[in-house]
Amino acid sequence: NTLQGRCLTLRITEGGLAFPLAHICRQKEDANRLERWLANRSGLILLSGKSGSGKTTTLFSCLRHLTHSRKGAAIFSVEDPVHFRMDEVNQIDVDGKDPAACQTAFEQILRCAPDILATTVDSAPAARWALDAARTGHLALMQVEAASAEEALKRFESLVGERILGVPVYVVHQQLAAVEGGLRATYEFLE
Repeated sequence: NTLQGRCLTLRITEGGLAFPLAHICRQKEDANRLERWLANRSGLILLSGKSGSGKTTTLFSCLRHLTHSRKGAAIFSVEDPVHFRMDEVNQIDVDGKDPAACQTAFEQILRCAPDILATTVDSAPAARWALDAARTGHLALMQVEAASAEEALKRFESLVGERILGVPVYVVHQQLAAVEGGLRATYEFLE
């Protein structure tokens, strides 16, 4: 609600949010880099950007790629809320502001022998969970709201309360740019 009335944002997605990486990445080398990072069996991939920059679309495109490239992998996501249903991903809807609910979801997932973990929850418990998962041999993906790739890494380290050591970390920062026919994400990468 605003003084001028209600404000509403409507996002129309054709066929959902899970596009092929080549569709969301304008540059072939960007898609190739993401594919190379997603081929790792363990590590941490941070998807960063400002609110509304397309982080969730990129996350679902990464999950789509993983469901196709790693058939039979146990893929889990913790989301606040579930944005788009993916049959090949075990999705859990949580209230990201409820640390106990998030912790319960994370503990339950780890008992299910996951291969790949993802979260749209941008919080300290989610960050610690993602880092622990990456340190114990899982591939973890997490959204982090930040103004640059370096800021995303600093913010993540602030959330977990420590420097990240002993685990491969990859950061994708994106922002939307106007192009003919709509908007496209532009990417900054940090390895």
